[in-house]
Amino acid sequence: MAKTKSLLDLPVELLQLVLKCCSTPSFLQLIRTCSTLLTIAKTCREVLRYQLFKLPGLLETEDGVPLQGLSTAHLYQELMSRAASHLYGANFHSDTTLYAMEEGMIDTKASSFFPTPPEEPQYFAHPSLALVPRGSASVYLYLMGHPSLRPEETMLSAGKLEYLSDIPGDIEILRVVNSRSYPNIISVLQRYRPPANPADSPSMHPFVEDTMMPYYSARVRLVHYTIDSPKGRWRPTRILSSADTSGPGSAHRGRLLDNICYARRPEYDGTSPPISSRFQVGIPFYGYHIRDFANGVCNWYYASVGFTRLPPNGRVGAYILRSTAQCRSDRCTHILNLDRGRRIERWVTVAKLWGFIPNESNLTGLIASSPGGTRLAIANWKTLYVWPLEPYHVLMRNREGYYPPSMYYPGDPGACARASTIPLSSGEEDYEKTEDGWKDIVELKPIILNLDAVCFGLKFTNGENELTLLTDKGLMVWQLGSNRSALRVKGVIKAEEDVAADELSKRHLSYVNVVGDETETEDEDEDEDMEDDDDDGEEMDLDA
Repeated sequence: MAKTKSLLDLPVELLQLVLKCCSTPSFLQLIRTCSTLLTIAKTCREVLRYQLFKLPGLLETEDGVPLQGLSTAHLYQELMSRAASHLYGANFHSDTTLYAMEEGMIDTKASSFFPTPPEEPQYFAHPSLALVPRGSASVYLYLMGHPSLRPEETMLSAGKLEYLSDIPGDIEILRVVNSRSYPNIISVLQRYRPPANPADSPSMHPFVEDTMMPYYSARVRLVHYTIDSPKGRWRPTRILSSADTSGPGSAHRGRLLDNICYARRPEYDGTSPPISSRFQVGIPFYGYHIRDFANGVCNWYYASVGFTRLPPNGRVGAYILRSTAQCRSDRCTHILNLDRGRRIERWVTVAKLWGFIPNESNLTGLIASSPGGTRLAIANWKTLYVWPLEPYHVLMRNREGYYPPSMYYPGDPGACARASTIPLSSGEEDYEKTEDGWKDIVELKPIILNLDAVCFGLKFTNGENELTLLTDKGLMVWQLGSNRSALRVKGVIKAEEDVAADELSKRHLSYVNVVGDETETEDEDEDEDMEDDDDDGEEMDLDA
């Protein structure tokens, strides 16, 4: 019987050639299989240089040392560092922990992540997550990624929201939201069901019963809780239903569409794709500010995710778009405001999100970006896509050659059909077409994670590599990285014990306003409250 030869039976020269011809993810996986291949990879300078130049990065280290001047050992360290920063192999080695609540299943529709405020509040710790057990009338708040957390801790209790009082009836939590504009306000949409047998209700004084009648009659209530106020009061307010309008006419998009807007991209000579299309543009996830002292102006650059339909079959493509703004430096605040970038209507394509598949379910808009803008995550039912990127070099259209030619965007079929007929000019806004593709537009490829659970929400909670998801199986926390151990751990959230342990050190939350769907004539004693609508929360922007 002939002896079967293995890969390690090949000469060292052939093994070096195999490692050199592998793709970078395959190369990283191979050298982890045995010590022989790892030794060859660490000692062969030609293999390291070839693999290193296929990775995104400059021709020098962060300390300014040219790559050609590095030793073989330092070349290996630089290769592993760059591969880790761009999550090469993270889909095989990332750790995940699945948490379930001891109090019951998590209500994924009612629970939600809170947006990170522009500035951390001074007098209270802003919660990151609101968990609602299914069938419960309580909301449990948690901190994630907070400096007060110990290294072994993932989350820390930030308090508990209780319903107003011991009023007979059942309370169902429908939704919990928080606003970036008002981080100290937490809004809870709840449904009230009165007792089936009114005789079981406790007897009240006629005056008290008449006063509480508006509260009893309201079936759906919006309760605003505040974190930093010691007072608590409520006042019912009618929610008017808007009538449907028909026929053509001008309309204002109002506050409901603040998180999304449509922008028509102009057609420039030599752009890719060279067509005029409509993009669905979200809030910018990254911004950069450059001050031009010579001309006395400040230039702002914003990066945002955009979706559009591409010819000829109308499939949906995902891109990173760039918008720019300029102002006088003496009038510039020099403070980054990402909300300002969404009001700019001039967008150009700077990157293609390869591998994006449009969501065919009703769970739309499940997109998250890391605090530094180096990670973009999109959840599609039971699959999670994470695109690593360097946002500055993407915004600057690869001006410094950070991305290698192998990552140039070749163009979609049909979108670049007229590329050869469009002349190139020397203008700053033109794109350069090479044999590898559009030099100024890079094609970013994601890592794909199988969740084995339906995702209902996601957020980066601690730095660039901790991603937390709300799923139908529980709270899932991913630790992204190519140097981890692919652990799969299960944990239990003991919400009541967490609240009891931290109630002495945590500030109690109290409600400031209740909004109901029905109302009665209010007492004259509350007329003075009408003078200041902001105190009652009616004029507050509570968009999540």
